[in-house]
Amino acid sequence: MEPTRLELEHDQLDLRYETLRLRREAVEQRLLGSLSARGQQVPIVVVALAEAPARFRVIDGFSRVRALKRLGFDTVWATAWELPELEALLLCRGLRSATETAIEQAWLLAEMADHFALDGEELARRFDRSPSWVSRRLALVRVLPQAVQEAVRQGHIPPFAAMRHLVPLARAKPQACTEVAEAMARHRLSSRESGDLVRLWRRADRLHRPRILADPRLALRAGQQLEEPEPARAARTWLRDLETLAPEIERLGQHLPDLDALQRRRACAARAEAHQALATLGQLLGDLSC
Repeated sequence: MEPTRLELEHDQLDLRYETLRLRREAVEQRLLGSLSARGQQVPIVVVALAEAPARFRVIDGFSRVRALKRLGFDTVWATAWELPELEALLLCRGLRSATETAIEQAWLLAEMADHFALDGEELARRFDRSPSWVSRRLALVRVLPQAVQEAVRQGHIPPFAAMRHLVPLARAKPQACTEVAEAMARHRLSSRESGDLVRLWRRADRLHRPRILADPRLALRAGQQLEEPEPARAARTWLRDLETLAPEIERLGQHLPDLDALQRRRACAARAEAHQALATLGQLLGDLSC
C-alpha cells in the first residue's frame, strides 16, 4: 500500500515523541538554510490518531517541523504510515539506528515501557538485545535528573559526556550532578572539557568546588598548569584508555556489517587477537583483586 501524502497544518501535529530526540544546532541551522532556499524536499512521517480525528502524531521529522515553523510555513508535507504507533516507532528507529546515541535509546525504551506498558523481556525482544542491556539503558534515564536530560536534549551538554561522567556522579550525588551539569551547559563545554571538569571537581574540597563551577574554563586552565607527577599522569592516562574498551566493544557489537569471506576471516583473526590481549590484561590485573 502506498503511504498517504498529506499537507498538514501545525496545529494538526502531535509532537509527543519530540523529546526522544537530541537537538543538534549545527544540523538545524543547515536545515533552516536549505528549507529557506528550496522549500521542503522530504516529508515528515506521521501516524493518524484514532482518538483525535484530523490530528496526527509525528514519528520522524521534528527538526523539519521546527524549521518550517520558524520560517513561517503554514503547512507541513507529511507521509502517513498505515501502521500501529508502536510499530511505526520501531520501524523509524531501525532506519536511523546507526546514528542514535545511548541516551536516545534510553529515552525510547522508557517511553515504550511507560506508554505501551512493555516489560523488560518484551523490550529486549523488540530491540534484539538482552534484558540486561535494556536494564542498563533504562538506568540512564532513571538516574539522570530531568534538568540534566533536558540540557542534553537541547544540545547544551554532549551526550557522551552525560553518559560517561554525569551518570556516575548522579548515582552518588544527584544534587551535585545537577550543579556540575548546569556549569557544563552554561559554558558549552566539550566532551573532553566536561570529563576534565568532573575529575577536577571530584578532587577539590568543599570550599573550592563552587569556584570551579563559577568559571570552569579558568579552573581547567589553572588545573592544567599544576605539575602532576609522571607516575600519576601515566596511571590516569592508562585508566582512561582502559575505560574506553567496553563502550568501544559494545559499539562494534551493535552494528555488524555484511562481510565477505575474506573479511570474515580477518574479523575472526582480529577477534582472536583481542581475546588473547584481554586474557593477558586479565592476568595482569589479577593481583588487584578486582
